[in-house]
Amino acid sequence: MYLARFDVGGGELAQAAVRIDPGLSTSEHANAAWDLVAAQLSAAARLPQGTVAYRISVSEERVISQTVALTAPVEYERDLREAVARLTRIERMRGGAVLVPGSRQERDQWMEQLGSYRLCATADSFSVAGILLACDFRLSSVLDDLLMTACAAGLAFTYQVHVRAAVVEPDWVRSVRKSRLELSDVPGIRPALVTLQDQLASGLGHAHAFCEEFIVVDTADAARPFEDVLADQFRARYGALGFPPAAFRFEEAAYQDQLTAGIHTHDLDPMSPVALCSVAENAAGRDRLLGWQPSARLRALVARSPIVSDGDEDRFAPDAGLDVPRPYDGPDHPVFVSYKRTDLPRVGPVIHLLQEFGVPVWYDRGIPGGAEWDDEIEARLRHAPLVVVCASQAALGSKWVRREVKYADSLDVPILPILLEAVRPTNGGLQIIFSQYQALDTRASDFADRLRAAIMSLR
Repeated sequence: MYLARFDVGGGELAQAAVRIDPGLSTSEHANAAWDLVAAQLSAAARLPQGTVAYRISVSEERVISQTVALTAPVEYERDLREAVARLTRIERMRGGAVLVPGSRQERDQWMEQLGSYRLCATADSFSVAGILLACDFRLSSVLDDLLMTACAAGLAFTYQVHVRAAVVEPDWVRSVRKSRLELSDVPGIRPALVTLQDQLASGLGHAHAFCEEFIVVDTADAARPFEDVLADQFRARYGALGFPPAAFRFEEAAYQDQLTAGIHTHDLDPMSPVALCSVAENAAGRDRLLGWQPSARLRALVARSPIVSDGDEDRFAPDAGLDVPRPYDGPDHPVFVSYKRTDLPRVGPVIHLLQEFGVPVWYDRGIPGGAEWDDEIEARLRHAPLVVVCASQAALGSKWVRREVKYADSLDVPILPILLEAVRPTNGGLQIIFSQYQALDTRASDFADRLRAAIMSLR
């Protein structure tokens, strides 16, 4: 898995990107996948100075997709990898649901796939009698309506939210409260407006996160329907409080650094205390932002993103009396072998060779009765010095093999692909991962020698 690195404000940040397709059905598995995404994004947003950039896009063909960038100081790189690894659990619910970039080029391509016209919901500044006002308007509250508008008009549309772990200075809160006292002395000021400013000032003092939201479209004409929707929503919520009308205007090529880097504006250019009041969220608000799920009407309208689907899976099929090697059951951390069960007759000789070379080997026949299958697999992968992937065309299409490889790659565990046959590229994300490694072919006359050399170099 490729990790990007940025120098921001004198500190170095690491970033993991991932594309996720939790599924758009209303099934129990689809809902569980969305809940898993929300939980992992919330955990990543709690890392010190951590930021979650969550992008939801719909194409002109009504295909919806999600891209996530998780950023934190480099000392938390392991936490970022583990967050992505946990997201690969969705693979057991929907094959091919998680893709990770194998190179900087691919990561940049994902993040830079944006239209030219951009709007930031927190960019407007409001004031009364020269006193700045905070405003907690959130695009997420109308996101379903915005996506429905895009689908109905056949427009490409992107929503991106940045949720950054908050560290609040006491001086910021004092500054905002001072402005609130000045506001209460303004003749004719509406009490409801003063109350809102009190609430937002208090919210800054107890903030767990700073958020900011963006909308991106392709053209100025495409922007107009969204400007109208947002203006109507803002007027309905804030008009009675005495807020000046909001000018929701898209700007060409705006917010390039924030959107493509997935970094909160506050890290690039520190925001004023009043602006931070507008973007401050408590823990519940943070989790609501990262826990958005499409409504039933939206799920019925959009198409799922084009990621592979699985056929019948044989993870639990019997071995039909095959004479296969015994998995290692000792104190050392063994090499993990990932394979498709129907390939076991061809995988057995590979395991025998590894054992002849003195390599402890573990594969799923070593799971004890009554154990939690997924927990055991993940524990073995976390501690494996190497993952050997026995690749056939069927294996590349297996949700279990894909999940194991992606989980290992997320944790930076070395991977050794071994070809059992000629294979074609798939769209499940393994081709990208495999391209980083030199594969061995079991059909080669010197396969045993090359396997020994590869194992010795990787251990």
